Amino acid sequence: MEYLQGVSSSTRTILKLLLLLGAVYFFLRYLSPLIAPFLLAILFVSIFGPVFLKLQKRLHFSRQLSAALFLLLFLSVVIGLFWLLSSWIINSLPDWIAWIADLGQKLEVSVIRLCDRLETIFHLEGDVVRSILLGGLNQSVAYLQQNALSDLMLGLVPVLKQVGNAGIFLVVFAISTVFMAKDYDKVMTKLLEKEEFHLILEVLCGVVRYLAIFVRAQLLLILLISATCVLGLSLFQVEKGFFYGLLAGVLDALPFVGTGIVLVPLAIYQCIMHHYLKALGCLVLYAVCILIRELLEPRLIGKKIGLPPLFVLVALFVGVRLFGVMGIIKGPLGFLLVKLIYQSKYGTL
Repeated sequence: MEYLQGVSSSTRTILKLLLLLGAVYFFLRYLSPLIAPFLLAILFVSIFGPVFLKLQKRLHFSRQLSAALFLLLFLSVVIGLFWLLSSWIINSLPDWIAWIADLGQKLEVSVIRLCDRLETIFHLEGDVVRSILLGGLNQSVAYLQQNALSDLMLGLVPVLKQVGNAGIFLVVFAISTVFMAKDYDKVMTKLLEKEEFHLILEVLCGVVRYLAIFVRAQLLLILLISATCVLGLSLFQVEKGFFYGLLAGVLDALPFVGTGIVLVPLAIYQCIMHHYLKALGCLVLYAVCILIRELLEPRLIGKKIGLPPLFVLVALFVGVRLFGVMGIIKGPLGFLLVKLIYQSKYGTL
C-alpha cells in the first residue's frame, strides 16, 4: 500500500472499500457458484455441529454417521415438501383446465354485457362488436384448453433440467458434509494454529451467524404473512382461502414472486366472478403483505447482524439487481463480508 501513502485517510478508506467490494462481488458472482456445495457443507457442519455431537453421544455412533443420519432426515423433509407441491400441481391440472372453460363462460357473459352497454352509450352496432370480441375470446379459450397441457410440458423441460442440476448439487453437498463432519475438528485446529487463517475463521463465524439470523427471519416472516393471508382471505370468505393464504406466505419469501403471484390473479378472478368485495380484499392483503415485509425484514436482519435497516434494504435491492433471485441472500451477505473483512484487517470504519 505504499502508493497510497500520499493520499488522505478518507480517500484511502474509500479505495480500500471499493477494492474490497470488487473482490467480494467477483467471489459471489464467479467463484461461489463453482464451490457452492463445498461452502454449504462447511456452513452446514458449522451450524449443526452441536447436533452431530449430541447424536454421537446418545446413539454411540461416529460423528460421520451422525452427520449422515441428520443430513438424511433434513433432505427427506426438503424433498418431501417439494414432492407434495409437485404432486398437487400435477393432480390439479384437470381442475385448472375445467376452470379455464368456466372462466371462458364467465368472460363471455361479461363481454355480452359490455357490448350492450357500448351499444347504448356510443350507439354502436352491438352485433358487430359482440362477434369480434366473442370470436377472439372463444379462440383464446379453445387454444388454452387444447394446448394448456402441451405448453405446460414444454415449460417443464427447463424446470426438469434445473431439478437435475439440483439433484447433482445435493449429492455433492451430502458427500462433502459427511467428509467435513469427520475432519472438521482437525481442519479448525490447523486454522487456529496459523495466524494468517484467523481472518477466514472470523469471516466464517460471521457468515454462519448471518445465515442463522436470515433463516430465522424468513421463517418468522413466512409464518406472519401466511397467518395474515389466511385470516384475511377467510374474513372475506374467499374459496380455498386457507390453501391460498399458505401458498402466498411461502412464495412471499421469493423475490420477483411474492404474494402477488397468488393474490393478484385471485383478485382478477374474483372481479370476473363479480365478487368485487373479495377482489378488493385480495388487493388490500397484497398491500399489507408488502408493507409487513418491507418494514420487518430490514429490522429483523439488520439489528441482529449490526447493519442499519436502511443498509439491509439497499443490500437486498442491489443483490436482487446483480444476482437475481439469489440476491436476497447474496446482497446482505456481500455487505456483511465487506464489513467483516474490513474490520478484521483495518479496524472499524
